[in-house]
Amino acid sequence: MRCFRQGLLAGVFLGFGLAALPLAASAQGEPAPAEAPAAPAAPEAPAAPESAPVIASTGDPVLDKAIADARASLPHFWEHASKFPGQEHWHIVKIGLPSTEGGNENVWIYTTEKLGDDLKGVIVTQPESLVSGLRKGGKVEFKEADIIDWSYDEDGLRRGEFTKRAEFADLTPAEIAEALDYEAIHPTPVP
Repeated sequence: MRCFRQGLLAGVFLGFGLAALPLAASAQGEPAPAEAPAAPAAPEAPAAPESAPVIASTGDPVLDKAIADARASLPHFWEHASKFPGQEHWHIVKIGLPSTEGGNENVWIYTTEKLGDDLKGVIVTQPESLVSGLRKGGKVEFKEADIIDWSYDEDGLRRGEFTKRAEFADLTPAEIAEALDYEAIHPTPVP
């Protein structure tokens, strides 16, 4: 069940489609879970510039719409997250961090603190090639404007996941239903 867009998204998720997003980050993470060996700590990344980030077009109108829809529905995500204090790991966001491959590598983050547009979080996914040397469990600081997607679990299925849903755009309705089931993604991103 591969489609053209899946190949394009693989390049985007490896950092070839989005403009660099300015972030402040710290490689000093919490110990990685047993399933992921901990990498040595890296030095802190340079401080983020004062200007707000601009997310460039990926060149794929379906993916660009997915990112725009995810960003437009952030109020729902934050409202849902506010109902579960102390359960940050249930609510994750996707941001791009500078990659050694050029561009950004997109990683999932759970937020540990939100003060207005300023956020702090912990990397959930194991990065492949971050310039800063950040790894799974590493702490990052970022802006709400850096978010390109979000996800949370509801009854065993994930809401949000807009960028993943973009991969299904070229599939038939039956293939989409199969992909949603396989990926454990709710049929609708927002209730």
